[in-house]
Parts: sequence; structure tokens; C-alpha cells
Amino acid sequence: MATEGDQMTADGVSGTDRVAQDAHARWEALGRVNGPLTRPWQLADGATARARVDPNGLMARFLGDDLRGIHVLLACGGGGQQSAALGLLGASVTVVDQDAGQLARDHRTWEAHHLPAGSLATLRADIRDVAAIDLVGEPFALVWMPYSINFVPDCRPVITALASKLAPEGVFRLQAANPFVLGMHPGDRAGDAYLRRGTYVDGDRVVAADPEWVYDRSLGIDVPRAVEYRHTLSTLINATVEAGLRVVHVEDAVDVPMDPTEAPGTWDHFCATNPPWLAIWAIRP
Repeated sequence: MATEGDQMTADGVSGTDRVAQDAHARWEALGRVNGPLTRPWQLADGATARARVDPNGLMARFLGDDLRGIHVLLACGGGGQQSAALGLLGASVTVVDQDAGQLARDHRTWEAHHLPAGSLATLRADIRDVAAIDLVGEPFALVWMPYSINFVPDCRPVITALASKLAPEGVFRLQAANPFVLGMHPGDRAGDAYLRRGTYVDGDRVVAADPEWVYDRSLGIDVPRAVEYRHTLSTLINATVEAGLRVVHVEDAVDVPMDPTEAPGTWDHFCATNPPWLAIWAIRP
């Protein structure tokens, strides 16, 4: 099995600016409290893996049911979640993440599933530097970026860099915050409605309280609030198009429970009326 740090930048994590520091402090703390966002998924087999990463069949539609022989770039997706799921579907995976703990979970989970040795490579790096790095497996048939683009103030150069790592006919899947919802909280309500917070401006810095499910407060460990940046819908889509990709599908709600019958102020009711995340699927011609 490839070991953590098969690829390393000179200092492990490039960039010592405030953006990198904020993100690193946040994810390192979430790992220490074993928060769901950093916790490996429980995956029994390929069917459960497919249900987690491709519940609507979009990946199968663009790439087929069998990912054997396919190389995937997982951008900021450490933690033994998407990496193991894609591996169970047959893919070879290269993970780029800033947090060493997240990458270690990828390796432990990969090994626990007895996935092929040598089919997982990791790089501890700032995703903003990926354009200048030669990655194992490139050009990729699939570039998958889970929820992370909102941790950088300018999404355009990151999207351009990731698009450059795609092979012709390669698929790009970008998850991002719904820009109309970022900064809102289930407690921001008036009756059964919710109050929108912040300004709809690209690059708007947003620091909001975490929903209760993000980590266990009883542990007494200080977890810094997420420092995120709003990317408007037009910026996300136009940046994808300007990177030379053809947008083929947009999802309004991703990876969230949605139940409008729950009481207002609960996470399920909030998500049913204010989907917090979206995903853009695109193909490189």
C-alpha cells in the first residue's frame, strides 16, 4: 500500500497565510473530536459505497457502473469517506488534503477494506497549489471535490487547476455551499421560515455557528468555527465553463437529510426548506 506522504510538498502544507491556517485549525480539531465530517464511512461493499457517492446514478451515467481502471483525483476529501467508496467501486484514487490526520484515516480505511496495494496515493498540500504539482494518475477520468471550495476566497483558480488535471471526456464533480444559504443556521427562524444572513457578494467572508451534529460539545474541546467564503452561483458555474468544461447537471441538495414535516428549527426541516449544499457536474470535451 502507498504510504501517507507518497507525494509531499517541501513543507508538507504549502502556504502559511491566514486562509490555510484557519482551515487547518478547523479540520485538525474536528478530527480530534471524531466529528462526522472527518469520520470514515461504514461501507460493507460496492453497493453501499455506490449508495453513498452516487445515490442518483449520475456518476454511473457519465462513467459507467464499473470504475476499474479509472484514476480519480479526490480534492480535499480525506477522512476515509469518498476515497474508500470509490476504491470499493474499483477506482485508483489520489487524495490531496491539507490535514495529515485526514490522510491517515484514508490509509487506515483503505487497508481495512483490503483494497489493492498501490491504488491509493496521498499528498498533503494546499489545494490552491495543485496546478504546479504532478499528481499520481493524471490526467484523471474523474476529479471529485467534496465540500471544500468555500474554504478559499477565490474559487476560480482552483476550479481552473482541477479542470487541467482532467483527461478528455473526464468528469468533474464540485460540491459547494448554496450561496443563498451559507451563514444561515437552523436557529435563524421566524415561525416556520428562516432568515437569510450575509450579503450575496462573491468572496464574502462568513463565520457561522455549527449545527449541533457537527461535533460533540460535551467533550470540552474547542473547535474553531468554520471560516468560509461565499461563491455566488454565477461564479461557480461561470468558473467551471471558463475552465473549458461543459456543465451537464446541477444538484440543488447533496448529502443532507430533508424532512419538511419535522419541527421548524431542526436540521432536517432547515435542509428541506434551505438546502445548504449543491453540486455541479461537468465534462471536459
